[in-house]
Amino acid sequence: MEKRKTIVIAAIVVAIFVTSLSMGCVDQQKEESVTEEHQESKEVVQTDDAAQKLKESEGVKKEPDSSDSNEVLLTAADNGTEVGVKNGQALAVVLDSNPTTGYEWEVAEAPDVQVLQQVSEIEYESAPNPEDMVGVGGVQTIRFNVVGAGRTALKMVYRRSWEKDEAPAEIFAIDVVAR
Repeated sequence: MEKRKTIVIAAIVVAIFVTSLSMGCVDQQKEESVTEEHQESKEVVQTDDAAQKLKESEGVKKEPDSSDSNEVLLTAADNGTEVGVKNGQALAVVLDSNPTTGYEWEVAEAPDVQVLQQVSEIEYESAPNPEDMVGVGGVQTIRFNVVGAGRTALKMVYRRSWEKDEAPAEIFAIDVVAR
């Protein structure tokens, strides 16, 4: 339960940060370059030293340093990045959501099941709501297990299920490099 509270608090902090960025502080050229970087293919390097250099030079999110933490937590701040993970780790993607509007996150491009396997349905958790207000958002969490070495992409979209022909309101896409 304590871990879940920590995740919710982290998601709320990220939501506040993302909201402040979306209020005009984000440079559109920077967003476009992140998208272009995500679409470019990158070479996988097998040695630990070379992999560390690749991480540092290309913005790969570091794995947890502690052996206690077997779960890598990703949020909207990780969108467009390359994430390094180890075989046997868990990967949790936690994104802001408000299903009362009809919008929900869904997997648009499933990852390679030889590398990353979804272990549960997408779960929704409402944000703290002491005043019992209607329509308060929360976060949706999807979990994966890293089951093998390799490279795969994960793409999720935030949309209304009945508007399949419409462009999604948001896209979350990452490249996962597992070793």
